[in-house]
Amino acid sequence: MATYKCKQCSHEVVAAVQPTECDICGSNEIVLVRNQVTAYAEEKVTVKSFRAIIQSFCKQIGWVINDLSDRRAIIRFSMPSGKVQNIFIIRHNTTLEFSVTSGVKFNSQNEIPGWLSTLLLCQNTDYRIGFWCIEDIDGKKTCSLMHNTEFRLIDFAYFKKIVIHLVDECDKFEQSVEKILKEL
Repeated sequence: MATYKCKQCSHEVVAAVQPTECDICGSNEIVLVRNQVTAYAEEKVTVKSFRAIIQSFCKQIGWVINDLSDRRAIIRFSMPSGKVQNIFIIRHNTTLEFSVTSGVKFNSQNEIPGWLSTLLLCQNTDYRIGFWCIEDIDGKKTCSLMHNTEFRLIDFAYFKKIVIHLVDECDKFEQSVEKILKEL
């Protein structure tokens, strides 16, 4: 939905599609005043709402936030495997990036084994939430599991599903790679 205004008589109308003429004066000089979806998204992704929503969701679930700023949240999970997984939630304007960095790191792109890249790409085809990528972190090529979504689409259930999936899958991945490397 958007708000449109007639240039001739200043009449405003809220509609899903831009009107071809004004209902009041019949003019065809109609301009977009405000896109409701854009306005909602911009309004929703404020520093205050980012912090409040992350805090609210984590409180409902019982998760402890290890670090929270205007742009980023970090939640740490102790996994049944004995490892600790950190999820980073980073606000990029109207987009939220969820990221779990694995312990699988390489000094350069050339050191990444082909079988590992193939494994990650094949796993990506099975995911509806998240994708594997290789990030530059502290000068290392790091395997990370990410998910990006518009902030306006986040609700409690979606937030929880994203976080649990990314943390669990990253932990499984690390265990699988450790097992494969021991067998080599």
